[in-house]
Amino acid sequence: MQSTNNIKNSNNTEKPPIFGHFLLSRGIINPKRDWTTIMIVATILFLSALAFDGIMYQKISSGEMYVSVSESELNVDVLKKEELTGLINEYELKKGRIQSMKAKSLIDPSI
Repeated sequence: MQSTNNIKNSNNTEKPPIFGHFLLSRGIINPKRDWTTIMIVATILFLSALAFDGIMYQKISSGEMYVSVSESELNVDVLKKEELTGLINEYELKKGRIQSMKAKSLIDPSI
């Protein structure tokens, strides 16, 4: 009989999975498991944010992220004053022609 007890005990010696005692606990409310999970997730999020911020800081400080252009490199078309004045005069003439085409007073045909 003793040999059958040894066989039964040797079959039940399975290793629990990693974090098995925390994640696979039978109790619905288990504060230790809950706080451990919260702390692990918060630590992972904190380290991810820290790594992302470090990468962003390095890219911005090296000038890789935002490329600045000096004023001499920009090709800015400067409006010529004469062309602008001519364009304004053309629109003023069009406005005057439209105003002259409008009837000064409407006549009532029923009178």
